Amino acid sequence: MQPTRTWKVGEKVLPDKPFERFYTCWIYKIDQLETLVVEDVLDPLYNLFNPKVEIINQLKQ
Repeated sequence: MQPTRTWKVGEKVLPDKPFERFYTCWIYKIDQLETLVVEDVLDPLYNLFNPKVEIINQLKQ
């Protein structure tokens, strides 16, 4: 699963404007699901990020 949209701190919001992003963001989307069970949506994301929790926490520092 790859992020569908990302940006990093310091990138320009618009090329012709002086505004810069003040945070980093990764946006992930999963395939459309028809379900009433929240685990069906959260499990793919949990399985992707759980092994990387330590690395993500190190990036925050």
